[in-house]
Amino acid sequence: GGGLYLQVTSATNRSWLLRYQRRGHARWMGLGSAREFDLSEARERADAARQKLRDGIDPIDARKAGRVAKARAITFEKAALAYFTARQRKWRNANYRVQFLSRLKAHAFPKIGALPVAAVDVSLVFEVIEPIWLAKAKSANSLRAQIESVLEWATTQGYRDGDNPAALEYIENFLPSSKYLRELALKQTIS
Repeated sequence: GGGLYLQVTSATNRSWLLRYQRRGHARWMGLGSAREFDLSEARERADAARQKLRDGIDPIDARKAGRVAKARAITFEKAALAYFTARQRKWRNANYRVQFLSRLKAHAFPKIGALPVAAVDVSLVFEVIEPIWLAKAKSANSLRAQIESVLEWATTQGYRDGDNPAALEYIENFLPSSKYLRELALKQTIS
């Protein structure tokens, strides 16, 4: 009743749905699995959604906005650790796994670790990499690539939007190119 439906797609797959009208269009809102919520809980969830409708708020849009706000609150450090956990089994080199976290802990986490991953921009990436770029070019480029990977993962997970500020094409605009650094190192070894 009241727009609450039990959708049965198979003998083992059943879910609660709420049907309502918004601006002349029918909308269907999922309220959860029938395995997780019994009828009384489904009615409570439907009542909460109907209250939002009475307040002029579309419950589907409100739920999406809540998920986006929650997702965007993840810090760079939490995103990096989640990325590491998801990827570490695919890395064959045990030293790389250790270096991945130690490099981030030493250089990135103190400066951008507590910031929302969505707030990381080119200037912040530059601030992390610049202090070691000339002295430890290889490590700095590895650090840049790690930050780039974490931010790419965060984008695919919906934690941030837009271009990746750690992409080499952006960083090279601020720092000497790796080609220049190789030439400089070669000159230093010759002299």
